[in-house]
Amino acid sequence: MKQPNEPIRVAVGEMSGQPPEHPVRLLVLSIGLALVAFVGCLEGMYHLIPERLPVWFTSKFPAGGIEFKEPGLLDELPIEASPERWFAKSYTGQPPGDLNSKARIVDPADNPDPDRYPVVHWRLDEDFFSNPVRLESADVLLVGDSIGNAVSVLSPPGLQRRLTEETGLAIYNISEPGVGPQQQEWMLRNHGLSRSPSAVIWFFFDGNDLLDANIQTAARNAGYLTWASVPRYRKPPTWYLPTMLKFWGRQQWQASSKQDYLPGFEFELADGSTLPIWFHPSHLDALSHPEEWWRSMPGYVDALEAIRRARRMTEAAGARFLFLFVPCKTHVLISRVERDAALAHRMASHSQRSIRQSDPEAFLENLLRNRGVQERLMREFCESEGIEFLSARPFLEELADNGEPGYFSADTHWSPEGHGTLVEPLAEWLREETE
Repeated sequence: MKQPNEPIRVAVGEMSGQPPEHPVRLLVLSIGLALVAFVGCLEGMYHLIPERLPVWFTSKFPAGGIEFKEPGLLDELPIEASPERWFAKSYTGQPPGDLNSKARIVDPADNPDPDRYPVVHWRLDEDFFSNPVRLESADVLLVGDSIGNAVSVLSPPGLQRRLTEETGLAIYNISEPGVGPQQQEWMLRNHGLSRSPSAVIWFFFDGNDLLDANIQTAARNAGYLTWASVPRYRKPPTWYLPTMLKFWGRQQWQASSKQDYLPGFEFELADGSTLPIWFHPSHLDALSHPEEWWRSMPGYVDALEAIRRARRMTEAAGARFLFLFVPCKTHVLISRVERDAALAHRMASHSQRSIRQSDPEAFLENLLRNRGVQERLMREFCESEGIEFLSARPFLEELADNGEPGYFSADTHWSPEGHGTLVEPLAEWLREETE
């Protein structure tokens, strides 16, 4: 109870008619406004400088996210075209390991590649092709998909660098991951022959080139004439950060979910030790098919026609054309690892559900019997067309028989040793051209 003479204490806020101050509330408001300003600045920066968008985000959009930089470009670009990879970047780090990052069958802890090859490095030129420097003119042009693209690795020295050192010729690479013969032809016409090469080396990969050709043919036959017309086409969103956050959350959820990792096949090295080897599920499936299956694909004829046109335009430009047959890892090594039908079947069916009901032993027998079908078909085609043909298979098989796989354990591409097997055969072919 207040005493009669006790002074009355009134808060300043009450006397002034203003609400009392709340420091915590003001702090939260300040932080919120700062966060909104930061997010707005970040969103604005990405719109002004789309090259700063992370590759893991842009790669989820068609053509590597080229429309972040060139809005509407894919509305007019034909599906045979292969736009420059604006968002690809030079790379220095561990071997990529596509059987872990994409096929997701390899436990990173079991992958021996980082120990065997601690650092790999490749560089992109101003046109976003894998070359040390951009060349206006070149003696030799390399055309292919990721197999051709991978020979550009600078460290450890890849085929392109070693071939340059061996021959002294200017070699330029216009290969691009994920393309098929029709797109390779487009690359040659639009980015290659203008460099006035005296020789073109066309990389044909039996792991997926005909399959990629069939995808192109099916799309065109269905009336999808431009990149933007295909059903899976995804335009860049109006707001980048919310979509990025959604993709990131999905990616984290997938990473945290239990993975069905598989053991590798055992490959015996020259010193008697063993090395785990994994095969790409789609390559195991593809190489198990007989000749009539390949011939019946609509894209088979289109692939041959694209190669035929590429050869003709090359020779019309005054250059020689070499068809280089590149076998996938399955083709070379499946008969040189331990025989395990159950593991081969499980690995193939990891992403190829149609295989799951087949018999493992029958599947492996089909694979061993049919793995050379594409090489025979391509050799016969080249002979009938008068196209110079070279197969990398015998050189890679000889390397494997001497205890070196020639491919990365957890990746579908050549190891440095695999690159080395082709240096002399290709140098010899190029010397014939020079002479």
